[in-house]
Amino acid sequence: GVLIFIYLLGKELFNEQVALIGTLIFSLLYLNLFYTFRILTNIPELLFGMTIFYLFYKSYSSSKNYLYLLIPIAIIGFFVRFTVAIYPFMAFLFILVAREIKPLKEKKFFRLFLVIIILGAIGYFVLLFSGKNLLSSFFDAFYGGIILRHEAEPRSVVFSSYIKNII
Repeated sequence: GVLIFIYLLGKELFNEQVALIGTLIFSLLYLNLFYTFRILTNIPELLFGMTIFYLFYKSYSSSKNYLYLLIPIAIIGFFVRFTVAIYPFMAFLFILVAREIKPLKEKKFFRLFLVIIILGAIGYFVLLFSGKNLLSSFFDAFYGGIILRHEAEPRSVVFSSYIKNII
C-alpha cells in the first residue's frame, strides 16, 4: 500500500521514471523490511502518512476536492499510531513552502487551515482546562501497560512522568 502512494506521489510531483526509481529504493530499504517482518505499526503509519500527502497534493493540483477524506484518515491513523496526527500539518506546510504561500489565497485551503487550527485549539483547551489529565492517561493506558511495564510496578511511571514533564 505504501509503495502505491509513493509511486503516485512521485508521478504527480515529478514524472513516472522518478516515481519508479523512488518506489524501488523505498521498497529495498532495510528498515521497512525490518518493520514489516515484525508486524510493527510503523508501516501502517507510513501508509496513512503517504495517503494524507497524496490526497493533499492531489486536491491542490486538481480541481477535485479530496480534503474531506483527510480528517477520517488522520483519525484512524492516530488510533494506529498517534504520530500520524502530525502528517496533515506537514502536508499543509509542504504545500505552503513548495507553492510559495499561494494556497492561503485559495478558499478551500484557507478554510482547511482554519479548521485545523480551530480543532487543534479546541482540543488543546479541553485538555488544558479539564480536571483530569487526559493525555497522560492516554499514554498510561496505551504505552505504560504494554511497552514500559515494569515487574515491580502495576503500570509504568517512566513514560507517563516523561510526558507530564513535557506538558
